[in-house]
Amino acid sequence: MARRQRYVILGAGSLGRSLAGRLARDGQAVTLVDAEGGRLEGIDGAADLQVMVGSATSLRILRAAGVGSADVVVALTGEDAANALICGLAKRLGAKTTIARVRDAELAAAASEVGLDRIGIDLAISPEGLAVDALQRIVTASGCVDALDLAEGRVALRAFVVAKESPLAGTTIEEARRIAPGRWLIAALGGAESWSVPGPQARLLPGEPAYVCCAAEEAAGLVPI
Repeated sequence: MARRQRYVILGAGSLGRSLAGRLARDGQAVTLVDAEGGRLEGIDGAADLQVMVGSATSLRILRAAGVGSADVVVALTGEDAANALICGLAKRLGAKTTIARVRDAELAAAASEVGLDRIGIDLAISPEGLAVDALQRIVTASGCVDALDLAEGRVALRAFVVAKESPLAGTTIEEARRIAPGRWLIAALGGAESWSVPGPQARLLPGEPAYVCCAAEEAAGLVPI
């Protein structure tokens, strides 16, 4: 299941710079965009970290940054409305997964009521209460909605919502392992109030959370279910 992923991060503040550097050092392909060129200098990353100066809400810049072919787009500018717009545009251009920083509680509540997916946001985060390493665990699994590292960091547990268009939707876990072979297992199914440990004949139902467990070094390559 492991593969190299493409990330586009919009906003080179302290969080954006740290996240971009970590992902690049982990061998992922990363593009970091910011309107201020000075914020893009001296980032401790790898050769695969590309930087681009320009407005994160510009369609021209978003296209040039490659959001249309990105596995994950992370909007981390200082403006909530801009982050929502970026995610909406990125989805229209073809981005697989979009993550937006939303600081304002009222805006976050309104967006949740309308439906985040309707405005192009797959996941809204509030990094003020989220450490960089926790954010990295989430964004390095495309489509991931929760993340936890176990066994002193050797084992990764990632939560995905089963997409209705997924080839695994409706299959049993036994069938899913034949379709997508690899060193992974589904440790639990269901939400926080109704999760269960599944057997091989349990089915992956569209819209249901699935908790996937794998070796930590392979977590960055997990793809959505």
